[in-house]
Amino acid sequence: METVFYNIVVDFYKKYNKDSIGNIPDLLEKYKDSEVELIKNLFQKYSGNPLEFVFFKDYLDKHFEEFLTSFYSKFNPDKVNQVIQLVNKYSENKEDFLRQLVVKYQIQYHSLINFIDFQKILIVDSPTIHVSNLPSKEENKDVSKTSPLKYLIVIGVVVVLGIVIVGGIYIHNKQNIQVNLSDENRMKEQRILDSTRVADSMVMVMSEQQRVTDSINLVRSQMKEESTPQPNISNVQSNELTYLSPNNGNIETLILNKNSDGTVENVTYMTSKTKKRINLIISKQSKNYLEVMFPNDKQIYKLNINGENMICKNPDNTTQNYYLSVNKGSVQ
Repeated sequence: METVFYNIVVDFYKKYNKDSIGNIPDLLEKYKDSEVELIKNLFQKYSGNPLEFVFFKDYLDKHFEEFLTSFYSKFNPDKVNQVIQLVNKYSENKEDFLRQLVVKYQIQYHSLINFIDFQKILIVDSPTIHVSNLPSKEENKDVSKTSPLKYLIVIGVVVVLGIVIVGGIYIHNKQNIQVNLSDENRMKEQRILDSTRVADSMVMVMSEQQRVTDSINLVRSQMKEESTPQPNISNVQSNELTYLSPNNGNIETLILNKNSDGTVENVTYMTSKTKKRINLIISKQSKNYLEVMFPNDKQIYKLNINGENMICKNPDNTTQNYYLSVNKGSVQ
């Protein structure tokens, strides 16, 4: 089993389907030698976002140029010769750049998994195969040929003695074989138990590594926010702000129209499927915060705006991320 592949599957089910973790062994057996197909199927089935996984972020850090080359070869071949410039430009903002690509080319996040080379991240562990050293059929035939019983049959007393001796030897050997088999079975069970413990330990280490990585990223984010003032809706030099959110192939759009004093005059909602504009009712607003309602609907949607990102908290307490389409640089 491949160690990195095993960890990817375990981490995926921990995030998207904890109740099915017990089915992982059967799943691994079913997709033996087809691990890449399994990973792609999982991301497609659960609409998984690769940007939420450590293995994908590590791949981008090491192979960002190969990733963009593969991506643009499919969606915009004319950009392939600009990949090196893009890598240098977005080396510190890889994830934000990929989010912009998802919006521009109207693809699902799970599709990003199709543009990585798994051969560069999967480490194959060759399991040790233990075979019991039982005598072969040919060896048993040789033993029967050299048995002294046929030479002792003609001597009466010696025959009885020979039978007793051979019988004793047979019983002794049979007991030894049973003991050896029992010892071998215990060793196999112990090896299986040790492998399970190692796998559990690796999962714990990966979880702890993820926790530490998240903590480091949080600290870096806080330091960056302290050192760089974040834009807000009152200082963006535009009377109209457009925020986009991809959602299962349907791009949802919120358009904020500002007054001269920086407050929001009205909010318009539309989707890429219906193209119908709906003017929302603003029930409350403060700096970078709005509460809006759909016409003839008293449910409140809370909008928290943080520079180029906006988080919408729905009435059912779920959240949805929106990204500002006005550029600090145009999307490539």
